[in-house]
Amino acid sequence: MSRWLGSNDEELRLADAAAGLRGAAYSAAAPGWIWVAGLFFPSLTLLFLGILTSALDQEFDGPGTIVWQPWLGLIAINPLLLFPLRLQAGLAILMQPGALAGLPARGRRTPTLTECWRASKGLLWPVFFLWLRLTLVLLVGLSLVVVPPWFFLKGTGIAPHSVQFLLLMSPFFALAALFQVTIATLYHLALQSLVRHRRGASSALTHAWRIAAHRPWATFRVMLIDLLLTVVVVIVGYTLTAVLALSIVGIVAILPLVLLVMPGVEGNARAGYWARMYSALGGLPGGLPGGTRP
Repeated sequence: MSRWLGSNDEELRLADAAAGLRGAAYSAAAPGWIWVAGLFFPSLTLLFLGILTSALDQEFDGPGTIVWQPWLGLIAINPLLLFPLRLQAGLAILMQPGALAGLPARGRRTPTLTECWRASKGLLWPVFFLWLRLTLVLLVGLSLVVVPPWFFLKGTGIAPHSVQFLLLMSPFFALAALFQVTIATLYHLALQSLVRHRRGASSALTHAWRIAAHRPWATFRVMLIDLLLTVVVVIVGYTLTAVLALSIVGIVAILPLVLLVMPGVEGNARAGYWARMYSALGGLPGGLPGGTRP
């Protein structure tokens, strides 16, 4: 348990990561069009939730659906893939504490959507190649984890839709989820390294791997707090959705909150959180818009 929580002599305990999330959430809660950019900032569980949905879907025909359907769905939802990737880069820059510190002097607590777009100028293709590289690694890894046991169990005569089949596949789904969360963690660290130092995708990914490998338990605690954020948002979202049945007024008032506001705030909070955790894990400070430094 001490490994999970962190001891008092360690620089980054679980409580420290939680404090970083609170600070990021406070900054992200300020209303603004920047919430639109937060809608496109990815969580650690984005693909895993798609895998779970596909696994429980009674219409899937094989493991190929489980591995590929979530990413095909992501591309279908975001046909202009380059647009959200540039917004991700902008958020990674502007949600840094150093960038936010200068806003009160201008009478604002949150950046504008235009500032988010301009801050990521010149970073689109490095971010795209970073995303593409990790996506391919992820899909290949998931295929190796899920496909062989799927065909083996199917060959034994167990019905793919049966409870027994899903129970036997559950360890492999768990391993796939762990692999996916690890890749997503590397993406967030590499994204911070890329936007701060204006480096290439390969260099940023190598730097992210060195950070995670040097402090694995601290990185694990940071990942746990990010997952906690996802769980809290999901619980609150389902709770608010249940209120929709109470009245038409509830539908009009709460549906935009659940579908737009909450995901936008969550994305901004996550961007600010990883900006803080990148520094806490040992990442070097980098330049900010306007030539300032944090």
